[in-house]
Amino acid sequence: RPEIDETGQQLIENAAIGLGFSQTSNGTTITLDSMLGFKDTKESLMYLTFTITPPEGYEFPEDMQYWCFWNDRRKLVPEDYEIPYTASTVKNPDGSASVLWAMMPQCDLSGYRLHIEIGGCGTADRDSVASLYDGSRVIELPGSWTFDFTLPDLPDTQEITLDAAALREAGLPVTALRLSDFGGIAELEHVQQLENFTLEYPDGTEYTVSFGENGDNLWLNMDEQSRPFCQVLFLNPQPVRKASAIVIDGVRIPLK
Repeated sequence: RPEIDETGQQLIENAAIGLGFSQTSNGTTITLDSMLGFKDTKESLMYLTFTITPPEGYEFPEDMQYWCFWNDRRKLVPEDYEIPYTASTVKNPDGSASVLWAMMPQCDLSGYRLHIEIGGCGTADRDSVASLYDGSRVIELPGSWTFDFTLPDLPDTQEITLDAAALREAGLPVTALRLSDFGGIAELEHVQQLENFTLEYPDGTEYTVSFGENGDNLWLNMDEQSRPFCQVLFLNPQPVRKASAIVIDGVRIPLK
């Protein structure tokens, strides 16, 4: 996980939308605490945080790398679109556990509902990552939890002014760039993986995300019309509105 600095932590606290939906099944309470992210017509980003409070006498393992929600579904309603996600779980000092979901649906989220079903909690086989997918698992906390709610209004990505001719001359295939404090979208003229993306600030500080590094990343993707774009993720969020320039694969774009 990337270390989140003080600025990033403040951005998270300011952007988090409290939800507080809670359900108890078989003595285990799962609370959907909050949500944050951004929305974009190409691909939006949702971070969801959960708290699991187990029955009295049950203790979570200290290492929860292989701990999962099992038999879970995540759908946008009414399209019935199943959303891919990544998850991370940690044990809290008070004996509960915190779960973070990162979800990236390829649509603007305005007006949608989110339907979540969870069919149990437990661990995967530590000796095989494949067990996360082939059913080799132990359900330690059985139950059934369902959350269904209208998505709160996440901030839109903001258009960044580009000199298209200068970018083309520099060999950079970016035709449009939209960003938020948590990342955004770079539309591409043709399929080409972006390697490095840096935000520069007036005080001389820089923040870089790179393709292939664990944590902050650039991800090449295709929309429904097979047009390429790059998803930019800031897991250590940065105040984009305060940046003085953006550097993409060595091409510097001054910001006003």
